[in-house]
Amino acid sequence: MAKKEKTLLYKFLIFITKIVFTPTSKIYGLKNIPKKEVFIIAANHGSIFDPLVITCALYNFIHRYLLPKRKFYWIGNARLRERFYLKFLCEDGGYLASNSMVVLKSLKLLKKENPIGIFPEGARIHSKNIGDGKNGIAYMALLSGACVVPTACFGPKAQGFFRGLIALFLPKKIVFGKPIYFEKMDSSKIKKGQDIIRLTTSKIMQEIIKLHNL
Repeated sequence: MAKKEKTLLYKFLIFITKIVFTPTSKIYGLKNIPKKEVFIIAANHGSIFDPLVITCALYNFIHRYLLPKRKFYWIGNARLRERFYLKFLCEDGGYLASNSMVVLKSLKLLKKENPIGIFPEGARIHSKNIGDGKNGIAYMALLSGACVVPTACFGPKAQGFFRGLIALFLPKKIVFGKPIYFEKMDSSKIKKGQDIIRLTTSKIMQEIIKLHNL
């Protein structure tokens, strides 16, 4: 697929997202999204709609500050494309499959100033409580030097295709927090640091929990 066609595909997908989710979504804290530096969106994950609502919230930002040279990418479950209604997911559309290479691929994209979204919990959490964060977010933040925007998602929890269709029309809310800055480190320094990965992950998750409890 040619570069122009890839951009058109991306524009089409995020446009559909905006049309579908704007009527049911309330967005807070957009002023906290950095305009002049690359960032990582780190959000809790309870609804299948979370990445779509966040992309909808960033629609104007993406058009004003990123396109056509850059994109906003999401890291998602590698098995999502096994579902017949998600076959359209692809990297050209801003989707990164979560696998053993995704951190390395994310670092390359961040270096080119492409912001990335990730759910540190690693999967949807169906309880009311926010789950523990995985270490991938810490490695991405420390190795790239990108700031992290903690984000709280309040969406309908729906399992299954038909329940998802109903939840599509229910209220959703996103709250973006103030960016968190970490010192950029190389891998050798991270290995020497005592609990640096655990502490970084914990700090990010604490900020997400604070937003979620507001």
